[in-house]
Amino acid sequence: TQIRAVPNMVGGHADGYILSDIQPGSIFQQVGLHDGDILMNVNGQDIHDPAQAMQLFTKLRTAQSLTVQVMREGAPVQMHYRIQ
Repeated sequence: TQIRAVPNMVGGHADGYILSDIQPGSIFQQVGLHDGDILMNVNGQDIHDPAQAMQLFTKLRTAQSLTVQVMREGAPVQMHYRIQ
């Protein structure tokens, strides 16, 4: 309910997820994600399909850090976070 992610289709295949409807004050906004960002990679793993994304996000529950790569206005942006 704090963010919406839909597949970014390129040539008939999902190439990341377009992020939108990021709620003000949500953890997603606090870590610097913007509406329109395309989530490409999390902790070194490319995101191409929903099953893969769900497996990855399940693993993140015990992660101590998080590196996220997005495409923002056509340019790659990488963000690193330490989870406490």
